[in-house]
Amino acid sequence: MKLVRCNLFEVDARSLGMVKNQEILEEFMNSDMECAEVMGYTNKTASSCANSLNGSIKRFGYHGVKAVSKKDKVYLIKVKDK
Repeated sequence: MKLVRCNLFEVDARSLGMVKNQEILEEFMNSDMECAEVMGYTNKTASSCANSLNGSIKRFGYHGVKAVSKKDKVYLIKVKDK
């Protein structure tokens, strides 16, 4: 047996989605936009994209942002924390 170095992204396809989600969330949080539409998502449906983004928001510890889907569109919205 032997070990061969590999890239983590080659092994875990989900991690690439997490990186993309983190990049879009960082961009939105650093912008002055209160609401933005997410364009070009690769998820099968808008609701699965919003669900994935909300999971990433929780996983990465973001506060004051929420992903919602309406019809076939996905939006990121800045909200006030309670």
